[in-house]
Amino acid sequence: MHLRFNCRFWIENEKGEYILGEGSFILLKEIEKTGSLSKAAENLGMSYSYAWRKIKKIENVVKNRIVESHRGGREKGQTLLTDYGKDLLFLYKKLDEKIKDLKLDEQIINR
Repeated sequence: MHLRFNCRFWIENEKGEYILGEGSFILLKEIEKTGSLSKAAENLGMSYSYAWRKIKKIENVVKNRIVESHRGGREKGQTLLTDYGKDLLFLYKKLDEKIKDLKLDEQIINR
């Protein structure tokens, strides 16, 4: 018999309220990469308003800003992750790496 390991995870607060899962992680990574919420949303095939609501929902739960938007000017507007947003991204990435390590252990079981 071939055994498989499967796991989905997300980050919650102490009340069990959703903070960050795979989709939100990908959105934050794309914002970090592009420096733009609208470009990140476009690249991921989601509407700007949907992406903005995801960000606001997270911020409401954590009671902290995860992005800062700057309008116009020489930089033509940009959206950047705050330090708190970067910390969330880092935490999710580290947890994901640990889970991938567990999946590698699956190969040992199925020898």
